[in-house]
Amino acid sequence: KAAAAAARESAAQESAAKKAASDQAKAEKASAAKAAKPSRAPAGKAAGQAAAEQAAAEAAAAEQAAAEAAAAREAFLKTPEGKKEVANQAAAAKKAAAEQARAEKGAADKAAKEVAASKAAEGKA
Repeated sequence: KAAAAAARESAAQESAAKKAASDQAKAEKASAAKAAKPSRAPAGKAAGQAAAEQAAAEAAAAEQAAAEAAAAREAFLKTPEGKKEVANQAAAAKKAAAEQARAEKGAADKAAKEVAASKAAEGKA
């Protein structure tokens, strides 16, 4: 279960990274399109066009890099080292959950003792 949860978490991280790269690329394309709009000054038009083309090229490069990173991550997760990393993440998550449960149980026990002590004090009063 923990390994599956870690794998899901890993997949969620990958999809979040892909979405972030896609959003960034869209934003860059939008700013490129805005820069490409003809301005009132003819000299500014050529500069704006060049800036738009450069921004579009950078956006495409960023999108490509994000896709390559996601593919590399997927390939890595299929290797023994990747599987080990997923297992380690699952073990760490399981350990953290156990520690959290212990802490909550300790707090609940302490609260119960305090309630019992206050009731005992009320009974004596």
